[in-house]
Amino acid sequence: MDFPSRLESLFSEESETLLEQHAIDLGVKSPSASLEQWNEDIEAFLVDPSASSIASAELVSDEKTFAKQLCFVSCLLMRNILKCCDESGSSALPSISKEVVCNDAIETKMTNVAQDIIQDNSLQYAERLSNEELPTQLIRAGKNFLRWFIQIYLDRPRQSLQASHDSPIRVLQTPSMLGLIFGILKWSSLNPTRDINSGLARYASLYLFYGTYITNPQDVVAQQGIHHLIHDLSFPKVALELLCLPTDVPTALSLLRNLHNMAVSLPDATKIILDTQTTATAVDATAPWLTTMDSNNPVSFVSLGESIVRWYLQQRDGTLNGGVADDKASELVLEILTSFYALGVGRQLKETKAQIDSSDEINTLISIVTEILKLPIQDQGNITITVNLQFQIAIFSLMMDSDSSFGQYLMDHDHTAFEGLLQVLNHQVHNVVDQSRVDSSATASLVPILVTSTKYAGESAAVQMRIKKFIFPPDRETLFEQKIQDLVSSASNTNMSPLDAPKDTLRGELVQLLSWPESYIKRCTAEFLWILCNRNANEYVHRVGMGNALPLLHAKGLAAMPTSNMPFTLPS
Repeated sequence: MDFPSRLESLFSEESETLLEQHAIDLGVKSPSASLEQWNEDIEAFLVDPSASSIASAELVSDEKTFAKQLCFVSCLLMRNILKCCDESGSSALPSISKEVVCNDAIETKMTNVAQDIIQDNSLQYAERLSNEELPTQLIRAGKNFLRWFIQIYLDRPRQSLQASHDSPIRVLQTPSMLGLIFGILKWSSLNPTRDINSGLARYASLYLFYGTYITNPQDVVAQQGIHHLIHDLSFPKVALELLCLPTDVPTALSLLRNLHNMAVSLPDATKIILDTQTTATAVDATAPWLTTMDSNNPVSFVSLGESIVRWYLQQRDGTLNGGVADDKASELVLEILTSFYALGVGRQLKETKAQIDSSDEINTLISIVTEILKLPIQDQGNITITVNLQFQIAIFSLMMDSDSSFGQYLMDHDHTAFEGLLQVLNHQVHNVVDQSRVDSSATASLVPILVTSTKYAGESAAVQMRIKKFIFPPDRETLFEQKIQDLVSSASNTNMSPLDAPKDTLRGELVQLLSWPESYIKRCTAEFLWILCNRNANEYVHRVGMGNALPLLHAKGLAAMPTSNMPFTLPS
């Protein structure tokens, strides 16, 4: 797993033929093949480190020595990328050695070379990169090294860095280096002779993503990088323009991940991204997902995302083998939906008909929400269609920001979609309880559903009644009421356990969640059931039992926590 040492062995200022020699040793045809093999190995490892056949030994015992090595490898990598961009200017590049590599003067010299290359408006360096395999593999190595640093190095038990500027790989994240990679991304995407399958644009985009990924609030280097991309290089507008061009899905996915990362990392990024617009008429050929849009209308991030989702839903197969999509298209759609949540797009979802009718964009968003809610959760073999469920959970996150009246809108205008909402609720509650899930993924997959359902039920009596009938079937209510009468006529008028909540039913599983170890799930479930019980303390206790009811009633000031000499009593 010692990828830095392996990468270091591929570069040497003293031996310009080292890559060629590695190619000979490996018996491969091109000098870039050994670097390509390094890229393939590290990418396979990063997908699932625990399943990798590569040994996962301790990286190094001396933290300072290892940090110095990372700095050295980062400078070597940057130097090789700069040399590929402008071979004639390689004489301006400083000499690099492990002894003096962390010198600020050396970093400044390389940064200046990068800046000089950027000022070449003809972008001849990008054309040279696109015509050779080795430069493409170098940029690929850069994004992999950045990802390895975030995913593996920073996750190791160790002493934290004293400050963000102490990062040993910061030379790869300087504004000049990011600007250089940004220029390569633009040229490799806009050049009409480019090969969209070459991977250069995708690797450059992913380099920017990992190079500006903020790992902690004090990560000033990444924050400066994002600010530079947004305010100095207009990345949101460029990304929007590139997404309107014919491109492969993985590249589109990487561009959207950059925008998503910016939205959650920089305070003013959300407004900038939402306000950015372009037109599809600015290019000769457009992406396949823009065929249904009016080319004369401005394209925004929201309208583009909606078009991609609709394109996906229209072109994909009706059945998915094993419930898993076989390409990146579903991942692209999921990224759009989660980005919509990060940007607060869900606030557009309202019941008010006048506002809905006034905006085609909102109408499209509503149609996407309803169409995804109606997707089947299971196939004919009762196998969960994972991708559909992922979309639906993302839709619930989006609806958390919606107006509380949107639940009534779904009931009035698309009953099937509302029933889909109930089926997702049922499936996820059962999934969490059946698998005894108490991790963060369980919270992320269930809490948005509980919060949204509670919001809609609390706003509309009709919605509350429909959900209540779904969870507490009318044919069981007669028995429930009889048990209440029996309880009232007995010596004790308080039930410790639920009067009617079999464990294999939805209501029984919801009661189990009231004592769940994860506090968010426990509290959200309690609020949900409280709303369904019309905020009536007596009904709530009868349905969930006094022990389960007491924490919420105490939090609402409706009952005091019992002591050894104080019995529990309900308000009249």
